[in-house]
Amino acid sequence: MIIQGLKSGPLPEAKQIEHFFLSSSHRSAYNIVQTKEREVLKNPLVNPSQQQREGYQDTLVNLRVIGYLFLFFPGPNHRALADVFSSVVSAEDTDLATLGEIYKKCFVRAFYKYRKTPAFIPSHPSRPSFDQRVDKIRETLYEAPKDYSDSKFKALIRDNFRCMISGVYEEEYQHQFPEDEVDTALSTEMAHVIPEGNYFGLDKPNKEKYAASILAVFDRFGFIIEKSDVHSLTNVMTMIQPIHNSFDRLRLWLESTDKLNEYKVVVVNRKHAFVPEKPITFKSTDPRLPLPDPQALELHAAACKVAHLSGAAEQFEKYSRDFESTYVLAEDGGSSAVLEHAFFKAGLIEVGA
Repeated sequence: MIIQGLKSGPLPEAKQIEHFFLSSSHRSAYNIVQTKEREVLKNPLVNPSQQQREGYQDTLVNLRVIGYLFLFFPGPNHRALADVFSSVVSAEDTDLATLGEIYKKCFVRAFYKYRKTPAFIPSHPSRPSFDQRVDKIRETLYEAPKDYSDSKFKALIRDNFRCMISGVYEEEYQHQFPEDEVDTALSTEMAHVIPEGNYFGLDKPNKEKYAASILAVFDRFGFIIEKSDVHSLTNVMTMIQPIHNSFDRLRLWLESTDKLNEYKVVVVNRKHAFVPEKPITFKSTDPRLPLPDPQALELHAAACKVAHLSGAAEQFEKYSRDFESTYVLAEDGGSSAVLEHAFFKAGLIEVGA
């Protein structure tokens, strides 16, 4: 895949991408990472075990995460970018890959859907029950959503009972609109921009530590979202399942244009039946019902770009597939990556380990 002129894989030479750099220090820090990656590529392993191959590939991916993060650093916080420069410049060679691993696990992977979020599926309402539901919701419409279900319905009202990306209507409520207005209707789900799994279900010490590490990285990027705001309308979007799945698996993201609340929808696969080719504009049915936070969407977009260019997305997908199909661990430790993925899903992963 090509993203903004860049192909996934090895980091390009700095002279080929001068337009990405904000300063000479930005360029210098990138050069350090790219030089280290080139050294690793020049010294391939000879007759490695599966575990050694995975470790070698991990090193390359981790270095590329840092390199591509330099090119797609989210947000206008140049001080945060300078902090990352400093970390790279002061790091020993072996520490560069570790630094990349931290950003891979605590930034990129934090957006990847590693467990299924239960969709809110309302009952098939008659007209009276629908109106009663809306009236009840309107009593607390402008209060912060209390839980997943409350947030889901308030998002539906804000989004006019349509998927924010495709414009497809929620099938349970399509009868509320003129028949000639509803071209397609499907079941919708509520998507979180910043995944709720980073805030809830932290019943294990290591998972709590991991979540804290994620929030520390977000904070470094100048973005803070409290646990109480995870279900807020600024962090949720109404989506049909195919788009929600692509969004959660880092296969679809939004890039803002020069116009207010307008976004270009970018997909990894060129053909996606429900993705519009033209930019979309987010609109709220009520100005008191806020739209998704542009900064949160920018973080998600940066994670998607870095994931695909570095090869991290391919790793996540492979580990997910292997985890579903692997029952016996390899004797030579070759299933260690799969085991780590299992620990990650269970909240037992040790950050930086």
